[in-house]
Amino acid sequence: MTLIFKDIFDIINLKVDTMKNLSTLINLTPLQISFMVCIVVVGLALIFCAIFFPIRHHYICKKFHEYYYKKIYRVAFNQDYYLINDFLFRIDDSTVMGIDHILFADRYIFIINDYFYDGDLLGNADDKSLIFVNKKGNKQYTDNPFITSEKIVSRLSMITGIDSSLMIGVVFVNNSCKCFVKSESKQFYIVQRKYFKMLIKNVESRTVGRINPVQLDSAVKAIYRLNRRKHTK
Repeated sequence: MTLIFKDIFDIINLKVDTMKNLSTLINLTPLQISFMVCIVVVGLALIFCAIFFPIRHHYICKKFHEYYYKKIYRVAFNQDYYLINDFLFRIDDSTVMGIDHILFADRYIFIINDYFYDGDLLGNADDKSLIFVNKKGNKQYTDNPFITSEKIVSRLSMITGIDSSLMIGVVFVNNSCKCFVKSESKQFYIVQRKYFKMLIKNVESRTVGRINPVQLDSAVKAIYRLNRRKHTK
């Protein structure tokens, strides 16, 4: 019996406390209610950011090729440019080179390779290596993607017979990578994903003639025939 009465008193006390809390809320001024709502909203926003951004960063890190492709495909689709992806061509009996995307625009052919750097890049475009600075501020040397891009353009021009001056090498990197790489080249670029569309627009706005449609079609076919993967989109 004692336990039963104790439970009853606990329930009564709980109801009384609840009524007191409701009474307190009712007596709050609009300004106080607004302040409480703001605190709740800010708290939920902080929780969302703490969960969302690390997950998003991890996804981009693992799926950056797919993430970049969507951006490049959107530019190709909107401008009616031809696009070849996952291009692999043989240089000699023992060596092959890969290109992630080849975008055939009106005036130039863009040779694009994807990179993801979980940090920043420092140096000069003609250096043998660049300095990679991770999120903790630690520095180390890394291969210079400009040199790789130059080699690919040179080899592709040599094999296809397409004038290398029609090719623009693009090192495509993630938005979170800050690039402090000095370059005066008008043919080779490093660009964050968010500025890719702008780069294409600026290069294509140069006062040079358009590629002859017959020559462009011939270039697309010549490059496609070399592709050992034969994937186009």
